[in-house]
This record gives sequence, C-alpha cells and structure tokens, in this order.
Amino acid sequence: MIRSSKITLKYSNQIKKDNIKLFLNEYLILTQFFIDIIWTETKIPNLLPKDITSKANTWLSARMVQCSAKQASGIVRGTKKKNEQRQYRLNKLLEEKKYKQARKLQSIITKNPITKPELKNIEAELDSRFVNVNFEEENKTCFDGWLNISSIGKIGNKIKLKIPFKSHKKLNELREEGTRTGSIRLGLNSASMSFELREKENNNTKVIGVDIGIKTAFTCSDGNNNNLTCNGHTYESVCKILSRKKKGSKAFSRTQTHRKNILGYYKNQI
Repeated sequence: MIRSSKITLKYSNQIKKDNIKLFLNEYLILTQFFIDIIWTETKIPNLLPKDITSKANTWLSARMVQCSAKQASGIVRGTKKKNEQRQYRLNKLLEEKKYKQARKLQSIITKNPITKPELKNIEAELDSRFVNVNFEEENKTCFDGWLNISSIGKIGNKIKLKIPFKSHKKLNELREEGTRTGSIRLGLNSASMSFELREKENNNTKVIGVDIGIKTAFTCSDGNNNNLTCNGHTYESVCKILSRKKKGSKAFSRTQTHRKNILGYYKNQI
C-alpha cells in the first residue's frame, strides 16, 4: 500500500525558490513538447524512444529529459484511457438496452470531448536518480530535514537544490509505519513523499464486510445495520434537506456539517 504526504517549501531562501521555478518552467515546456509529439500516436510506450527524446532542445540533463518524457507518456496514456473507459461503458449500456443511462453518458462524452492536454503547471515526478532525502536525527537545526535534488542540468547549467523542510504529524506517522520510496513529486510550493506501508497483521480480530447506502446507511455482514436515528434524522433525511439548500449559503454549509456529523455517528456504531 502506497501513501503520500506533502511538505512545504516555504523555508527555502529566495535563490532556491527562483531555481525551483526556473527548473519547473523548463520541465513543463519540455513535457508539453513531448505531449505534442506523441498525442497523435496510436501506441504510446511507457519509455519514449531515443529518436523522440533526442529532438528536445533543452538545458536539462539527459536523465531529466528521460524523466520528462516518461511523465508525458503517462499523461497522454491516462487521458486516452479515460475516454476509452467511457466509450466501453457506453457500448455496454447499449448492449444491455439501458438507453436512458446511455443517453446520459453520451451527453457527458459530447460535452467533454477528449482534447490534447495543455499544461499550465506541473509537479515533476523525480525518482531516486535525482532525489536524496536526509532527516536530521541528531544535531537538529531549526529544520527536520533536507531535500537534495541533483542531476538537473547539463554541464554549464548545473543546478543543485538543497531544500530545508519541517516534518509534521502525518509524515512522522508514515515514517514509523512504512518505508519511503525513492521518488517525490516536486511542485512550486510543495513536495510529496511516498511511503510503502507494511501489511498489518490480523491478530484474530473480528472482520466484517460493510455495505453502505442512502436509505440504510450501512449494513454489516454480521447482520447489524443502522436502525437507529441520530437526533431524529437519518442519512437519507439529511441528504434531502441538503438538496433543497442553495449552494454556498450558510444553511448549505450547516447541513453539510450535519451530514458529516451523522456519518461520524454511524462510523461509531460500526
């Protein structure tokens, strides 16, 4: 199981912030360049061949070019896969003669046609070839660790980033429960670290399946369900009240809080 946690980059000085922005701008231009090239291809490999990557005119290193090309491939394949899934679902509905649902899905497809991704911002997906994370276990400064990023540019355009960060509760929990993967996602103001969590052992504790719904908020495999109301309300009644409120109004916000509270109540029952 993979979980991620963000750290802020606000503790970097202005020079480091400018270098991060310089790198991400060039990385975005390069990734968009590869998207433009491969968008019309029918089969898109995970790793783009050298005859495509060699066309890049950039000061980024050869390793970083490969990294950008891989991310561009993932973006294009993801966009096209989403459209394929919609089309597959539409064909299944027509085969099953569910014409009302098919018309609704067709309307969504028509209103949201597949278009080539145009990147406005990007988070660079960097692996262990570029990233080294050092946590200050001893001799702590005012920071909890350093994010070191290298192999960014070619000779003459070398940029090395040593970014300080402070830890937080979620990050500390993930460090205790799992092992950090070698990759990060670097954005303009934050970076995301990923952790692979170990499977928790089941020490002969009871395991149940839970089915959730609206009329019956939950039904457990052991036969228990939510026959009780919370202050005279059920999940269904709160949802009906919410549907009559104007979005953005104070009444809408209060009802959203009510819905959240009643879900918490049901979780406690489980």
